Amino acid sequence: MQVGVRGCDPQLVTKILDATTDDAAIKLAKKFSESKIDHSAQLAMMFRVMQSRFSSQLDTLRQERDALHTQKSALEQNVKVLEKKCENLVEKCENLEDRLLTNEAYSGRATSIFTGIKETPNEDITQVVSIAVKKVIPEFSAKDISIAHRNRGTPGNKKPRTVTVVFKSVAHKDAVSDFNKIKPLIREKIGVFHYAPASVRKRKEEFEARDDVDKVYYDGPNKLFSVKLKTGAFVRRVLRAEQIKQPAVN
Repeated sequence: MQVGVRGCDPQLVTKILDATTDDAAIKLAKKFSESKIDHSAQLAMMFRVMQSRFSSQLDTLRQERDALHTQKSALEQNVKVLEKKCENLVEKCENLEDRLLTNEAYSGRATSIFTGIKETPNEDITQVVSIAVKKVIPEFSAKDISIAHRNRGTPGNKKPRTVTVVFKSVAHKDAVSDFNKIKPLIREKIGVFHYAPASVRKRKEEFEARDDVDKVYYDGPNKLFSVKLKTGAFVRRVLRAEQIKQPAVN
């Protein structure tokens, strides 16, 4: 390669062009300093070439840096969009869960669970329940019951199995759920509770998992949950544990 500088050795200039690291450049400079020949022209050419190469590499690095910044900004924006979408999806899922829970709760709107009703061999449980309910609703009869059955358990135990009762009228179910009206049943150690489907029981467990919760009561599909906190405060008509924030003390 011919270079238009007087006194330049083409082969030496080629070596200079190949010297891409500081170590290589230092070795060449040392070689020049040990030589008795005047290499001013070669040194000048070397530094011009190195400066040109460094400037070109610096420009390339700057361009790559700017491209990375642009990509980073785009990625950050995409992450924000995805986070917002995730938040919206989570909110929609929670709303769907709440609607499903409410629908399931209303599907058992006319259902109650009785405890303490004594078991007898070959019993007609519908008739047995109707006799108990008549103590609360005098005009009540067995025909006002859609379904009545004993729940799972071992017959003959000291503690009788619970009874699930589906009333034909929600009004009858509400009447036997009124504490002030069921005192005759309480005296006979018969308890009446709201029927809670699986989704309601699961939600109740979520409330009970909180460290600040003492007791959780399911008050039916209209009133939802009542929660007693360890501070003594009551929170009523809540559907999610996250809704318990700053309850008022009773």
